[in-house]
Amino acid sequence: MEQELLARHTAHANQLISFGFIQKGKDFFYQKIFHRGAFRAEITVHADSSVSGRVIDTRTGAEYTAVHVEDAVGSFVGTIRQEYKQILTHIRQACFTKNPFLFAQSNRIAGAIAQRYGEYPDYPFRELPYYGVFRYPNNRKWYGLVMNIPKYRLLKNNKAPKDETPVEILNLKVDSGQVKTLLQTKGFYPCYHMNRANWISIVLDETLPDETILKLLETSRNFVVQSGARIAGKPTRWLIPANPKYFDIEGAFSKTDTLIWKQSSTVQVGDEVYLYVAAPVSAVRYKCQVLEVNIPYKYKDKHVSMMRVMKLKRLKTFASDLWTFAKLKNFGITALRGPRQAPAPFCQAIEK
Repeated sequence: MEQELLARHTAHANQLISFGFIQKGKDFFYQKIFHRGAFRAEITVHADSSVSGRVIDTRTGAEYTAVHVEDAVGSFVGTIRQEYKQILTHIRQACFTKNPFLFAQSNRIAGAIAQRYGEYPDYPFRELPYYGVFRYPNNRKWYGLVMNIPKYRLLKNNKAPKDETPVEILNLKVDSGQVKTLLQTKGFYPCYHMNRANWISIVLDETLPDETILKLLETSRNFVVQSGARIAGKPTRWLIPANPKYFDIEGAFSKTDTLIWKQSSTVQVGDEVYLYVAAPVSAVRYKCQVLEVNIPYKYKDKHVSMMRVMKLKRLKTFASDLWTFAKLKNFGITALRGPRQAPAPFCQAIEK
């Protein structure tokens, strides 16, 4: 019963204490008399936010176990069970916050998605309430699926003893050429319940760092974002780094408003590009529009290799102290090593 009511919830120590819980080591204990003094609820919130509880008959001092027995029916036990549930519900409302998923890394990834893109999971499977889908809003296509399953279902060797340990996994779409390489790294598995040719499963158990997962998630999202942008009639907006050590972009834009630039594979005509000039500038300096794509262009040196380029037209120049790297961190942008889609909150802020 406690699991049913409080799964996907996190307890807060200060709120538990304000509510009336007493701290005992790492746990918090609370008791409440109910049903006209005939019963006492004894509830313990553990360090991991899991909850255990007992109902005690105050006359005999014995535990009234019937409240936790599903097969126990009748008007009396039904009344006691309902009153106990109301106590748990009141505690949940006062002392807990709801999380999208069950495990810590799953919830951090969901939080990063919300911060970067303003997108949240939905739960389309009635019988599987912990399965959450991340969709690109313009076309409702999936780019991520979080599932809660026994770990043995990921393993190739089904003859081994079944590991029933529950895990949360994230299914992401990747380039088919990446699958074999990723599967050689701990934390990656052949995709569970989806096309294994270009989808992969990641166990969200702290094996892989969040940033590694989020980089792959951005790739998965980019697979669906292009068609969504075309449907909505809106350009896709990109953040692309420029290194002034290898190319004098400021000098180039002082002479012309159009440049050719190494092309990201999914950029299309009409998309918009925010060019981030690396150190010592370390700021977004230019907003450009993509005029042409897939222009053949062979070039290679020790810093860059190009097979095709795109043509950019400068639309706007930003002051170097306006959109600094420190400010970008507020939008979840912690690294810019290559082209990436610009987070929606960043786009909204810079367009203002």
